[in-house]
Amino acid sequence: MNHQLNEIIKLLNRDQSHSPSHLFRDLCRMSAISIHQSVAFVEQSEQEYLQRIRAYDARTANLFPEMFALIVDALETNPEQDFLGDVFEAGNMGNARSGQFFTPYPISRFMASITMGDIHAQLQHKPYITIGEPACGAGGMLIAARNEAVAQKVNLNTQVWMAATDIDRLCADMTYIQISLLGVAGVVFWGNSLAVQVWDTMVTPVHKLFAWDMRRTRPCSEPEQHEETTPETMQETFEALANAKGQYQMFG
Repeated sequence: MNHQLNEIIKLLNRDQSHSPSHLFRDLCRMSAISIHQSVAFVEQSEQEYLQRIRAYDARTANLFPEMFALIVDALETNPEQDFLGDVFEAGNMGNARSGQFFTPYPISRFMASITMGDIHAQLQHKPYITIGEPACGAGGMLIAARNEAVAQKVNLNTQVWMAATDIDRLCADMTYIQISLLGVAGVVFWGNSLAVQVWDTMVTPVHKLFAWDMRRTRPCSEPEQHEETTPETMQETFEALANAKGQYQMFG
């Protein structure tokens, strides 16, 4: 286990009045809300956040920003990991009866390296590539694809777009948090891929900052011109959203 994972597991076990899985689910739900409120403020989401945080005393409530800081630090220090998936597995929070097992990140990374091919060659014929994950879990496959794009020196802001879906709200939240913090442009659906049902939609900050709604409606016939403006760190991405409305500031 790495340092951040050990610390977050300790914090999840500190409050004896709530189970670690309950705290982790609320951590991911409130973190996802906080990030998404900076992109598209929704009053209903704000009220959900407040309802969840008010269920805890001040001592326990203060654990959530501390845990979120550990998530940010873990992904900033080492993007080559499925951090929340590892926390989920280390805390034994999976549902074996529903077949909920996450692909180990090294396998995801290997799969990305052998299946994505030469991205720059693909970009000779279209302005960006798209990656879809219909059962995203914690987002490990998308993180691996993101890191393969980085390894090939592809601009994450303008040349890669991802879409993820999971039937489990917690999984959708974990994926959204991780790909948002890692500077991925895309959208995460809480829904059923097989039944083509969507119950909630969350777009990432980079999706919003680089006008991907407009990009996605343009024909993909010619590569577009772009500037190399990928933020050097997640901190730079968050600074661009520093004046956002809502609970985001608590974690900023």
